[in-house]
Amino acid sequence: TANLGAGKDPWAGFATFWGMPLDNWRRVYSACSTLPGDMEKAMRGFTVAGETPETAINRLMATPSLGYTREWQEEVQQWQRLWFEHGNAARDYGQVLAGVASRATEILGKKLYALAMEAKTPETFREFYNLWVDAGEEAYADAAVTESFTRGQARLVNTLMAVKRQEQRMVDEILSGLNMPTRRELDTSHRRVHRLQRQVWRLQESLDESGIRELRAEVAALKRELEAVTGKAGEAEPEKKPSGRRMKAATSES
Repeated sequence: TANLGAGKDPWAGFATFWGMPLDNWRRVYSACSTLPGDMEKAMRGFTVAGETPETAINRLMATPSLGYTREWQEEVQQWQRLWFEHGNAARDYGQVLAGVASRATEILGKKLYALAMEAKTPETFREFYNLWVDAGEEAYADAAVTESFTRGQARLVNTLMAVKRQEQRMVDEILSGLNMPTRRELDTSHRRVHRLQRQVWRLQESLDESGIRELRAEVAALKRELEAVTGKAGEAEPEKKPSGRRMKAATSES
């Protein structure tokens, strides 16, 4: 960070660091004369000896917000500050990983030297690649337990999560202004639906445990037995023929 403002063009290191076109930063720099006093001082502060563009941008983001959108401006400034912190964390973590790569190269050289002392060399690219993988894993295993590695990784993740939380707050504010459901409201609805589903599952389990299913199975079995009994009784009953007296009475009546 201290080297960003070095050189004749202080924006060159700053643009290179953040991956932005250098011409865009020069236009911003040339337009600083039209800004208000505090903002102009913040943008031109890096021209002072020992001042860096990052310090100037941080001071610019700390400029008090004005107007009816000042709350939103503060949210944007906070988002920018968090992004700066995440960029610094990514840079520091990248330096740690660069040390791991340097250590892996050193280990690979030692492995190749040991093979050369035994009059051996990797005969295929696959063998050389396996040596490089082994060297990288060894270097990573040595660095993963160090405090600098763990602190750098933790800071990288924490700053990224802080940026995501801030972005979520800003998105929720925009959605709320558009009368659209926010992430918090959707999360609340999902929790309620999940709670209702768990209640339904508990009720079903309680009903199954109370024996209702077994009772229904027994009633169905009894119905089948009753139908079978009534069916057999109907088949076994013979058809009754009219007696002789009844036939005589029917003949006299006719």
